[in-house]
Order: sequence, then structure tokens, then C-alpha cells
Amino acid sequence: MSNGRGIMVRKDDREIVGYIRTFQSLESICDVQESLIRRYCNEHAISCGRIFRDIGYSKRRHTDDRWKAKRIGLDTKNWLHTFAAWEDMLLGVIDREIGCILVDTQARLFDGVEQKRVLKHLCTECDVTIIEVANSFPPDSAAAVRTTIYHYPVQFGARTCILLNDIDALYDYASHRKRWEVDSLFLDLSPNNREEFAHMLEMPKCDIVLVKNFFHVKRHTSSFIGVVKQLHKKGIRLVSMDEGELNISDKECVDLMKQPLKVVVYDHHKSEYQEETEKLQIEKFQAFVKYKTNGWTIRNIYIDGIRSGTKEELQRLIHDAEKYDIVLLDSFDKFGETIKFTKIMKKLNIPVYSLKEGVCISEAGN
Repeated sequence: MSNGRGIMVRKDDREIVGYIRTFQSLESICDVQESLIRRYCNEHAISCGRIFRDIGYSKRRHTDDRWKAKRIGLDTKNWLHTFAAWEDMLLGVIDREIGCILVDTQARLFDGVEQKRVLKHLCTECDVTIIEVANSFPPDSAAAVRTTIYHYPVQFGARTCILLNDIDALYDYASHRKRWEVDSLFLDLSPNNREEFAHMLEMPKCDIVLVKNFFHVKRHTSSFIGVVKQLHKKGIRLVSMDEGELNISDKECVDLMKQPLKVVVYDHHKSEYQEETEKLQIEKFQAFVKYKTNGWTIRNIYIDGIRSGTKEELQRLIHDAEKYDIVLLDSFDKFGETIKFTKIMKKLNIPVYSLKEGVCISEAGN
């Protein structure tokens, strides 16, 4: 079972086909998959004879179709899930009619260990190429908001599982945004191996990177902020389906520095040393406000101690946030890891300035 990234390999005179699979009967999801296949064909001047479509699946195998499963090499039990178009496509592979399969991600081609085993065996035996059409860099297009999707699988103990429903939800989300057009999908098959993520960051140009949630970008907040800044330097927006958009703007930072703002300081001591140097830390905030801003005034200070597991002071700050114009802290890590950080940003609904990262972040909301 081979795969190419933007490389067309034709197998003699056999047919090139596409494959679409979705568990939901939503035209938007099918349209995105078909668009990616058609775009690839246009770019490489090839002809895709047929596109096989499995929209949903049968929960029980019909008795008359058992011969298909037997010929392909599947279990013929009638209670097993059946993907009719997938089986018809593999019959074409066995009959040497199909030599290449185009799909947005190989994850579409199997549902469970048995399908994966059968697919791999037949593609090797019949010398069939599988090409993921969505993980290449398409040429520039001024007709739409170019959207790149990134995702990785969930971990269940020692087993990783790619949730196609998550990818479908991202497709559907993008399709309902004005002029958004999905032109690439980068999918890492393991959360511990981020090769596709690194490849995505090398993109020459797109307008938006869409993820299910910001946790998929980076687990640690400081690393996450680094990626966001890297994308913004290229003019690329980062949007989360769950959390909305997180805006980072150096220009907004400069503008806010010149305004008379009511400032609230937050700190979280993570060690005894930080507790012992609390006075120095507060003096650092005061010096920054005095010498680096024009009219900022510290109105209150909220500090959680080393043993504050529930961060009572942070919760108080969130409750009182409407009284202030901006939050000042030394590092975004003080809010916790990325998943907590983005939730807190949304709840605060006011800008936050970090002394360490040197950026101003506005609301992360839908």
C-alpha cells in the first residue's frame, strides 16, 4: 500500500478512481472531499474515471452480498458493518481495472483492523497506488479564503484512533464560513510524531489554519504562543472549531501601551522561591507600568499561592474582570497549559499582556 505526496503514479492503463467516505449524510462533507480530489486531478492533468462514495454504512451485511466479502477476503458474518462502495472498489482492484486510488486521507479507506489488513494486502498484491490528495501545497488562489486543516488522533491506552467524525466536523465547519475553501489536510497518525504538523508550518501560503481545539497545536502554552506568532508573521490566522479565534497583534500592543488603562495583575507561585520573591515580582510589574506605558494604573493584584490547586484568586479575577481594561502577568504559563489558557482567555474577555512573551492577546471567542 503505497502513498505519494503530490506525486502522480499511473499504473499502466488501469483506471484512476477517487474514494469518499463519511458517517454523516451531510453534502458539505462530501463536497469538500470531492473538491480536494478534483483539484488534485486538475493540477496534475489526470482523469479520475469514478469516485466511489460511502455515505454512511450498512450495520448488517445483506445475505446476497456475502460473495463480495468472501472474494475480497473479509469476514462474511452478516452482523458486520458493510461499506458497499468500498467493497465494489476493491473488486475493481482485484479485477485489475483500478490502479490508483485518490483520497483525502488514507484513514478513509479502513474502519478497523480487518479492513486495513485487506486493503494493504490487495494494494500490494495488485500493485495499486494510494495518493492522499490533501496534504500537498496547492497553487495560489485569490477566489477564496484558503483553509488548511490540522488534526491528530486520540489515544486510547496503547491504541491510537483517528476519529473521522472530527475531520468531517472540521470540513463542515469550514464549509459554512463565507468564502472559506479547504485546500489541504495535514493529519498526523500519532500524537507523538508530529511530522505532518512540521510540514504544515512550512506552508508557503494559506489564510487560515483550522484545528478542532488549540490543544492540538501545542500542549504547553509558551510553545503554543510561539506557533501562533510564527503563523501570524506569515499572515495566517489560527482558528479553533471549539474555541474560536485567538488574536495576537503587535500593533494592538503598541496602541494599548499609549492608553490610560485600569490594570489588574495576576501571578501564580509555582515554587517556594517564587513565594519568597513575591515583593520583587510586584515591583517588576510596577516598574513596567511606570516606565513602559503611558497612563496604565494598577488597580488590583491577584496572587495564587503554591498550594492553590483550585486557583481561587484566578477565579475571583475572572469574576471581576469587567472592572478592568487589561490583565498583566509575567508569562501566559501562569494560566496553565494551552487547554486551560484558552478557556481562561475566553472567560476574561479582556486583553492580557505578558512580560515574557511580549504580546497582547485579545478575546478567544466564537
